[in-house]
Amino acid sequence: MTIKRFHRLVREIEAEQYLKGDRYLPSGVCRCRHASLDGSPHIHTLEGNMSVVDGDWVIRGIRGEYYPCKPDIFKELYTEIIEE
Repeated sequence: MTIKRFHRLVREIEAEQYLKGDRYLPSGVCRCRHASLDGSPHIHTLEGNMSVVDGDWVIRGIRGEYYPCKPDIFKELYTEIIEE
């Protein structure tokens, strides 16, 4: 089998950073108790519930789905678009 190489397609995304002390939860994040017994923040994804911790970015995917991304990975993959 030959290993193939791929390049990620560049697309504009929307993302919000979860900060533990904020009263505001990013879109897609909830604290419902039926998915998390302690009410900790999480995202309901197609793969199941995913925890969100302080500093994680919450990305809105191309189909409107939400998923978390660790800050170091986010920094490597994305740059902010500054509107003039």
